[in-house]
Amino acid sequence: MDKKLEFHKPSFEEAAKLSTIYALRDNKTCDSTVLDTYIWKDLYNTRIYMEDEAAIILMKDEKGYFAAMTYCREEELPKYFELLKSYFKNELNSPLRIDLADEDALKALGLCDNPEFAIEEEFDLKDYLYDAEELRSLAGKKYQKKRNLINKFMKEYEGRWLSLV
Repeated sequence: MDKKLEFHKPSFEEAAKLSTIYALRDNKTCDSTVLDTYIWKDLYNTRIYMEDEAAIILMKDEKGYFAAMTYCREEELPKYFELLKSYFKNELNSPLRIDLADEDALKALGLCDNPEFAIEEEFDLKDYLYDAEELRSLAGKKYQKKRNLINKFMKEYEGRWLSLV
């Protein structure tokens, strides 16, 4: 692929377009949101490449360059994945590293059984995931601190908040 990828720092004006691109394919990784792109842009020196219906997010940390799985329609994944691989090899002279890869994309690209790629799940990043029903009810000792914070907020801001339930 001879396409030249030109990356730039994400701007606020691009957020709406980026949001529509992120929604082209169901992605269940917790950090694959437009908000995350902007929250972490300075820490990870985030750069984006964007087309009408595709985006590639490039970042850098102490271990080097890494990317998110390409954002596009599922049928376009192979095309943009190849572009990303080529960019890492030819432009960055670095092995491809994707830290935000969803299982559906890995399966669609046939990477799960491909010996060319090492896939590792990051188990220690799951400690902040909660059961939705438990959060709705906040039942039990486990959620006592959260209930206390809510009660404190309601008391402190009485008359200035609106219940959505």
